[in-house]
Amino acid sequence: MFADHARPVHFCLFFLMAATMLLASCAGGFGSRQASVPTPAPAPKPILVRPSALVPLVPPPFETKSVGAGEARVALLIPLSGRFAELGRSLLNAAQIGLFDTHVDRLTLLPIDTKGTPEGAAAAMEQAITSGAHLVLGPVFSASIQAIKARAQTNGIPIIGFSTDRSVAGQGVYIMGFTPEQQIDDVVGHAISMGKTRFAAFLPQTTAGNRMLDAYRAAITKRRAELVQVEFYAEGDDSPIDSVKRLANYDKRRTALLEEVKFLRSFGADDDLAREMRGRLNKTEVLGNLSYDAVLMIAGGRMIRSIAPLLPYYEIDPKIVQFLGTGVWDDPGLHLEPALYGALFAGPVPQAAASFSERYNTIYGNTPPRIASLAYDATALAATLLRLDVYQPFGPDALTNPRGFSGIDGVFKFGDDGTAQRRLAIIEIRPEGMRVVGGDIPPPLATPLSPNPEDDIGIDLEFVPDDRYDFGIEEEIDEYDFLEFEDEPLIDALPGDNSMPAVPPSESSTPQFPLD
Repeated sequence: MFADHARPVHFCLFFLMAATMLLASCAGGFGSRQASVPTPAPAPKPILVRPSALVPLVPPPFETKSVGAGEARVALLIPLSGRFAELGRSLLNAAQIGLFDTHVDRLTLLPIDTKGTPEGAAAAMEQAITSGAHLVLGPVFSASIQAIKARAQTNGIPIIGFSTDRSVAGQGVYIMGFTPEQQIDDVVGHAISMGKTRFAAFLPQTTAGNRMLDAYRAAITKRRAELVQVEFYAEGDDSPIDSVKRLANYDKRRTALLEEVKFLRSFGADDDLAREMRGRLNKTEVLGNLSYDAVLMIAGGRMIRSIAPLLPYYEIDPKIVQFLGTGVWDDPGLHLEPALYGALFAGPVPQAAASFSERYNTIYGNTPPRIASLAYDATALAATLLRLDVYQPFGPDALTNPRGFSGIDGVFKFGDDGTAQRRLAIIEIRPEGMRVVGGDIPPPLATPLSPNPEDDIGIDLEFVPDDRYDFGIEEEIDEYDFLEFEDEPLIDALPGDNSMPAVPPSESSTPQFPLD
């Protein structure tokens, strides 16, 4: 294609250069003598350059490998060694459950160690290509996804990653992670429906913090509410007291209280009204209201447990100010923090994830990290797509099915931009645990494998487990806040072929999937 362009383009350049030289020679005639005026040459006819093919302004559509009638090989790129090896093992365990539940004998799972680094992911991608993979599940980290994206695209291998970073999605990359942008948009919408109109933010001074601020501002602005205050705290500051005091406008409100008390004392001890008002003020720490009625915090885990008690201590009353968060608050331990009672966040319905967690615990003897459900759903999705389309199961049309899919974490579908669009619940933290109080929650399926396409509630990915298989007991895996360790370096590789063929389906247990 480029060879066809070369001749007309070079001809045009030659013509322009000749014209430029002619103008330059004419310009050189200024001096004491008047130069003779040459007879003007006839104007040249315009040259029309017709390219043989138009170069598109957008990248060409992603073309996937055809599976054909043979075996479909799915590479699972996860950290199986180093600092987060336990996390990788839990993802592998969850994928195994999804593999055995679906009973697709043509699907082979290929677990490959990424070491949790971009370099390790790149090496794992080469192994996946050599192994003939048709689809990649993972990696976990956005930098690792970016490191394999070009090679995967060149070889026609789509990626379903577990990251929450939407910047790596697109052109054959789909991310299953719960994007905080959608969570923030949903929880802001719910807060406004409650009558909240003036918002504040308390965020880490990081790239992620600024990214969340942009999403927060957009969610507020499009609903014609106001963002009135933003406070940042230093990354790694486990007790950001000064930042909380700024958020609470504590010093100014405290000074206002002391000045008011001093003023009331000026009336003397005999003034009953002044004495009564002083008595009331003695029961509080500050005077004056805050400028906002809702505040967003994106910290999770230990950090939110450190921040939360500081808020009421410095007179940010959770009974007046609505605390808002993201899916990192989907943490069973947060119901033990009284300062967060009544706080809201957007996420999947907790009961579904709890059922999966109980089942995982029964099989492996420990509680999985929250991200493990993504590995189950991704594996079940691969098997489901293979049932629906034997020859081209992982193409863009199949992955972006507008009906979506119904998995452990609810209904989701991939948009054209590669991000997972989900129906999220609005969840309130209560002393007894998490309670769903609103959100775009789909109705339950009438029958597990017979969804109503008119309701667009998704193709179901959940299958009845087969009790014949024993998955063994693994070592305990700690809970990880996977939004907090993006791009952490890992070391050491786990060599060897970890391919895992699927279990042949049972005639009695294989579900019949609708093809409409």
